[in-house]
Amino acid sequence: MFLELTQLRNELAKSNNHETHFLRGCIADLIIDKADRNLLNICLNAGVMQDYFLESTRDTFFINRCKTRLVVDFFITEIAAEKAIELCQFLVLDEKLDDLPELIPFRKGDKWGFCNRNRKLVIAPKYMNARPFREGLACVKLENKYGFINKTGNEIAPIEFDNVSNFSKGIAYTRLNGIWALMDKTGRKIKPKFGVNNTYDEGLIHFKLDDKCGFINKSGHIIIPFIYDESGAFNEDLAWVGLNNKYGFIDKTGRERITLKYGSVEDFSEGLAAVLLNGCWGFINNNGHEITAIKYDCVDNFREGLAAVKLNYKYGFVEKNGIEIIQLKYSYALSFSEGLASTELNYKYGFIDKAGREIIPFIYDKYSSFSEGLAYVQLNEKVGFIDKTGNEIIPFIYDQTDRFRYFRKGLVCVRFGNKFGFINKAGREIIPLKYDDAEDFDEGLALVNFSKKEWGYIDKAGTEYWED
Repeated sequence: MFLELTQLRNELAKSNNHETHFLRGCIADLIIDKADRNLLNICLNAGVMQDYFLESTRDTFFINRCKTRLVVDFFITEIAAEKAIELCQFLVLDEKLDDLPELIPFRKGDKWGFCNRNRKLVIAPKYMNARPFREGLACVKLENKYGFINKTGNEIAPIEFDNVSNFSKGIAYTRLNGIWALMDKTGRKIKPKFGVNNTYDEGLIHFKLDDKCGFINKSGHIIIPFIYDESGAFNEDLAWVGLNNKYGFIDKTGRERITLKYGSVEDFSEGLAAVLLNGCWGFINNNGHEITAIKYDCVDNFREGLAAVKLNYKYGFVEKNGIEIIQLKYSYALSFSEGLASTELNYKYGFIDKAGREIIPFIYDKYSSFSEGLAYVQLNEKVGFIDKTGNEIIPFIYDQTDRFRYFRKGLVCVRFGNKFGFINKAGREIIPLKYDDAEDFDEGLALVNFSKKEWGYIDKAGTEYWED
């Protein structure tokens, strides 16, 4: 049945025709299962499927309105209405493939090129590897060297580098013979003398040269001299720097805004930064004023107005005014996400709200933060997903992966036995669990492994962009 629905979804996405007679014809031609075909036709008769294609938000109110129309006007059961809505959601999921790139890395045997959305080759497979296009350019690998090509397949610079990053904000990092440099989108190298690169954020890039750190702009001009032993990226207009094992913050002119006196510091988050002084942690604001007592064993950054702190082996939370709003009684705590935080008590995990109330009981063996309204949790060695009231939305039938998985644009990667695939928020299998490994979707594509040797890309409709 999955194959039939996928074929229908692909056909609708390709045609972009949502006229009732066209939809009915496609359903008749492609859907063999009688029960699903009948439900889809009821959705057509009720105008529900057409509304799904027209509506962009599809919020809870919209979904409930559609269900009511099916139950009241067409006399189907609540369960059947749920299934009908699920079918519609499947068909319109990224129906226009808006986040799917124009050109997609395509593997033919052991060579990589690029194809369009219909799998028609545009750039011939000749590379050892290829990454998706970013900002109009793609990284390719040839004879163990890296470079960039544009969408016509032309090299913007020789494929000669030992390593490169993807383009971001108009620049990419390149490494050749141990030397890092910047490259703009014309292939021009900027300041090819820096030894180690770091990240580019808020307009400045921090680099290391002759064991000293400083900052340059994307044109390669030195903005802040190379005088520090360590540095971090700018965040909320300030960057941390270290000299002689003391740390503080500077602004984008290089002026020291917060004295270099701390044993360690973290980036600013929500206007506050964690600092270490005399072996204890606390928080300061961007003027350097201590907002909390510097007394904690460890702290996390502020998220959603609260920060997890640890003292005497117990975790709790503080507000931005320094008040301990949630008692320090937990064995472990994650930051708040979507209004809830996962905490550990008596070797079990549950969730609390910002008032410290237990919202979801402490019954789980493993946990993650909430994402898109659902959280990954483990119970009796099986993984499932719960909502913010603790209701089991996706049953505990899946196996652990090497990392926590989060819903992204309605999909999450799961493992059953030794196979990976993707499900939606209703627990429906969107991408069959047939792969030996899988990465999360990023800009419409996911990298999957089918044979434990070769990798390839798939889109959210399950289209595979390779030929063996």
